[in-house]
Amino acid sequence: MPQPTHRPSPSVRSAIGTLGVALGALTVVLLLSDRAPSVLRGTFGATAADLAQRFNVEARAMLFLDDGLPEADTLFHIGLWAGVTVLAALTVWTWRGAAVSAVAVFAASVLLEYAQGQYSSTRVVELRDVHANGLGVIVGFVTAAACFATWTALSRFGRRRS
Repeated sequence: MPQPTHRPSPSVRSAIGTLGVALGALTVVLLLSDRAPSVLRGTFGATAADLAQRFNVEARAMLFLDDGLPEADTLFHIGLWAGVTVLAALTVWTWRGAAVSAVAVFAASVLLEYAQGQYSSTRVVELRDVHANGLGVIVGFVTAAACFATWTALSRFGRRRS
């Protein structure tokens, strides 16, 4: 498969990478913090109340509710790790780099899930979270691939018009 062409400038990719590092750091803080629910409530007010309940071990429900829809916590994990994966892949801007980034992000998500059980008194290791993390990494990789393909097609179209 050909490499994505006409990469964005290094300054744009650096900005994307910086945003990715910030999102990754926020992820670590949120997932390891025993105080995450109260911090979210204090920062975002009532809108984060439901999210805070999802962080509460006693309030955790099954992966799928009776109506077959995913639990909000699962969607949170998918979205979070998809975002980290997209930002990592767009920073390196190669197919191989995107694949390596996806593997590294998934490995980090598994280590972070394990660390929750070791370093947090209110968190536990949950296999369904690891599955949601993996699905998020896949969604992120596919999204990055779509960005690569779109950028390449648009850059080729722009060259033909010139």
